[in-house]
Amino acid sequence: MALPSNRTEFLEYCMRKLGKGAIDINVTQHQAQDRIDEAIEHFQEYHDDGSERAFISYQLTATDITNKYILLANLSPKPLGISRFLSTKSAKGGTSFFDVEYQYMDSNVHSLSGAQMQYYYFAMQHLEHIENIFDFHTSINFNKHSTKVEIFEDWTTFSADDYLVFDSLVALSESTSTMWTNKWLRDYTTTLIKKQWGDNLSKYEGLQTIGGVTFSGQQILTSANEELEKLELQVKDTEAAPLGVFIG
Repeated sequence: MALPSNRTEFLEYCMRKLGKGAIDINVTQHQAQDRIDEAIEHFQEYHDDGSERAFISYQLTATDITNKYILLANLSPKPLGISRFLSTKSAKGGTSFFDVEYQYMDSNVHSLSGAQMQYYYFAMQHLEHIENIFDFHTSINFNKHSTKVEIFEDWTTFSADDYLVFDSLVALSESTSTMWTNKWLRDYTTTLIKKQWGDNLSKYEGLQTIGGVTFSGQQILTSANEELEKLELQVKDTEAAPLGVFIG
């Protein structure tokens, strides 16, 4: 059977993997859906394939400038972390008439051929070096739960309707990604449901049914915990993205 392509198929896949159709899996639909949400959250937070880099533009308002912070609550998807912000205040880049790069291009575009391109490259490198010395990258603080962005900058340099661009990590959307086919996510979700199953049965540990079957949820629970530990180590050791400076 083909791999799952949506949430409904994904749940059925995990339940069949646990033995649905051959044995009863004693979890409710609500419990199973909760475990899927839990697995997706872990996947988006820690797995390299669970998030992607995005540049999010934001137009400042008068309220933002008064508050001296920004709320990104209305963004979708919401960022998991932000590493920095970009503005038009740059010594070397931009399209403004007053930008150094614009003025250089305007004066020298007719001669930017051959060796002139080499000079242009080194000139831009030199300008960037000057900018790094005199215009330190502004520190920011971001909390993904409150979606609050604090920029430790002189806010009088900003104006309403200015645009900022945030270098961010955003979670993959359920509706637009193929994350349902990811093997680690399938295994992790199945094991979380298995743990829930064992936890449910352990409440009746040792109870014998009329047919003589004895409940043994503890064995299922112990097995699930061991599998979860291995999967969480796997995502840290082999599936996680290289560490970066993303605040969230």
